[in-house]
Amino acid sequence: MHTSPEHPSEPTRPTAPPPGPSTAPAGELLAAVTEVVLRNAPDRASLASAGPDAPLPEHGFDSLGVVRLLVDLEETLGVTFPSDAVTAETFGSIRAITHALQTSGAAPAAPPAG
Repeated sequence: MHTSPEHPSEPTRPTAPPPGPSTAPAGELLAAVTEVVLRNAPDRASLASAGPDAPLPEHGFDSLGVVRLLVDLEETLGVTFPSDAVTAETFGSIRAITHALQTSGAAPAAPPAG
């Protein structure tokens, strides 16, 4: 006969995800970043059809647009980009932004449901 105790013998403690690379599945994070980038894209249709490796400046993002995008990503995803990750290379494409979030440890453990 198999019985499982209603209460574990030791209390469980919630644990925060360890610092470091994201634990969110890469596809989910890419989708979340894509949604925010497209929402901010001056030329949304062309960027959407170009894919995640398309250079953002070629689709209307200027420096002010990148700053707006940075703020929206941080607010929407609940992350803070490390200052050394705020570069032209990081914001060069959707995939580059996603990669920066994954490798910097700034990515959420799970992207927000939306």
